[in-house]
Amino acid sequence: MNYAETQLWNKSGSFSGGGVGIGTGGIGAGMGGGSYSENGAQQSKRASVFDEPEVALKPVMGVVIVGSVLAAIYSAAPDLIGSLAANAPGSSLSPNMSQSLDGLLSILKYVMPIASLGVFYAIYKRARENHEDNERALTVDKPQLLARYNELKYCESCHTLFDNQGRAEDANSIGFDKLLSLS
Repeated sequence: MNYAETQLWNKSGSFSGGGVGIGTGGIGAGMGGGSYSENGAQQSKRASVFDEPEVALKPVMGVVIVGSVLAAIYSAAPDLIGSLAANAPGSSLSPNMSQSLDGLLSILKYVMPIASLGVFYAIYKRARENHEDNERALTVDKPQLLARYNELKYCESCHTLFDNQGRAEDANSIGFDKLLSLS
């Protein structure tokens, strides 16, 4: 459907030239040359609507990177809180508040790194699930989707899409998606 109304091209070549000129300052001559290349695609609006379907992939590396940064920040939080509280200009903590903060920070120094390992594990698990979903989408879902796509037929005279079971829809993006999703 979209191949009939899509044109792709690749052009390349070289050029050279020369010239002589006479002006008020004298006579001049020059030579020049170069090369060019051009690639392009042109398709009708209908061809872009009926383009081969793609499967949606889930992020894997982004989840790992963001999760690693969050786990590192979460792990370093007790030291950050303690240094900010102790070095804040004009901070005069009462002895009770200072002891409470020291006690809390000594507990957080052990709890936060362990908790950050839990956060990192949850993020690793999510990235692994996304990777498995992507593998399934590329090896199972995409071939089925392309097989379904190749079953669809387009009638130019009535601007209608048909499938092998005799179902028909208007030849627009909504009708295309409806027929593509039916099995």
